[in-house]
Amino acid sequence: PAITLTRADVRAPPPIPGLVVRPVESAAAAAEYADLAARAFHVYGIPLDTVRAFFPGLSSLHDMAVQGFVARLKGEAVACAALYASHEVAGVGWVGTHPEHFRRG
Repeated sequence: PAITLTRADVRAPPPIPGLVVRPVESAAAAAEYADLAARAFHVYGIPLDTVRAFFPGLSSLHDMAVQGFVARLKGEAVACAALYASHEVAGVGWVGTHPEHFRRG
């Protein structure tokens, strides 16, 4: 692998008060993820609907090979990421933060 990480390399950042990360487990949560990702990637000029099209429903973020997550700060959805796994290899993608919450840790 080009990038490796061991437990010795990991230092947990200080917790952010009020931040809760939950898996996407419903169609409503998947739609919220899609909207959040669209807003996060729109800052790079990507049309909102283009990003939303990557997440057409719950199965795009919740099945055997993928699990989406949404981070909430005091109840507001502020960030998202997806974990993809296949053949004993995992990767993280579609990591985004709502622009109004950039640079907060």
